[in-house]
Amino acid sequence: MGIITSVSEISQIMANIASAGREQATGLQEVNGAVAQMDTMTQQNASMVEENTAAARTMLDETNRLVELMSFFKNAKTDGPSPVISPAPRPATHSPVRLVASVPSPSRGADERWDEF
Repeated sequence: MGIITSVSEISQIMANIASAGREQATGLQEVNGAVAQMDTMTQQNASMVEENTAAARTMLDETNRLVELMSFFKNAKTDGPSPVISPAPRPATHSPVRLVASVPSPSRGADERWDEF
């Protein structure tokens, strides 16, 4: 009877291992799907960044061309040729600095005005 009980226990343990393996496989499929979805979104974001960069460069070229065309007109404020616009520098990659404004302390006269309010 001991052998039958042992075989039954081993059979139950193997069934539990198989069930856990199926659950793990299902979980891995879900993770794989999420990673694939994130990869797709990352590629779409990179594509949009490239498109925006190209559009910004085109606008810069058009702006410079417009400045060049407008330099034909004379203005009392400008004597020489119009400046050419250069691209803005890239922002720094350090962490943002939090600015805190200092608030002046109220004067004693201000306290008296609050009573009337």
